[in-house]
Amino acid sequence: MQRVLGVVVFLWLFRAYSATAFGGLLVAPAGTLLFNGTGPEDQLIDVSGQVAGSQLLFYGARQESLFVSENGNVVFAPYGTNESDVITLPLGDFPQRRIAPLWDDFLLHPELNNQVLLDYRPNQYLAVTWSNMRLYLETVALQLFPDTTRSAQVVWFEGDTELRGFQFLAGDIAFGYSPHKLTGPDYFGDVVATVGLSNGNTFSALPGTNKGAIVAPDGHLLPWDPNSVLLFRPSDSGASLGLELEGGYHRGTIALSAVPEPGSLLLAMIPILLIGTFLRKHSMQKLVGVA
Repeated sequence: MQRVLGVVVFLWLFRAYSATAFGGLLVAPAGTLLFNGTGPEDQLIDVSGQVAGSQLLFYGARQESLFVSENGNVVFAPYGTNESDVITLPLGDFPQRRIAPLWDDFLLHPELNNQVLLDYRPNQYLAVTWSNMRLYLETVALQLFPDTTRSAQVVWFEGDTELRGFQFLAGDIAFGYSPHKLTGPDYFGDVVATVGLSNGNTFSALPGTNKGAIVAPDGHLLPWDPNSVLLFRPSDSGASLGLELEGGYHRGTIALSAVPEPGSLLLAMIPILLIGTFLRKHSMQKLVGVA
């Protein structure tokens, strides 16, 4: 009994710790390391083989090709002539189809804690995380790289999946964020970014923006609170959640179940420890034959 209780307590604490350890991201950064600053700038990595056979839907169509950029976005084909993802453009102003949680000009360095990870869980979701990303605009030659927790994540749902108390549906696309700093309105620092979904001329942008374009004072528009994410839900899903409709997707910020604070974890441990002490004492009494 004590061993079972110990396992239950450990698993509960681990789950609670994991939920708090990655800030406002929806799932823990995990999976295959794609970038950490060792490769050339402005490149894509073809991850089609890692999601082969998946049923990931974008604008109602299954996607067989998938490329991840180091600069905070995912596309479905290699860049064409004169195309680049270093200079950001408003959604709808380019032909490239794109999922962009935070399309900006990131600066990765192999000696820093920045990395881009891909985590595919069949029949649940594909997650790509850009973790602890520096910006070219905030770096100065011959000076130390700034510390940051600025992170962005896309979680693209292949199947209906419940996370953090919310029921995500197949086809949903969620953006999660960890801010650069906890003072506003420029929570994400000196960004010149684009946020949203683009299917060429059709797009669905971060609410409150002009075609998804944001600069530093617009950082408050991103869900920087750790218990919220930006959700894009296909208009044909049958569940709009009261979100605004644009370009085929209902989009807006949704709330998630709050995770326990460290103090509440400690309070929760007290009754568990008392129960453990009682069970241990009761077991010892049986061993020595005490009534």
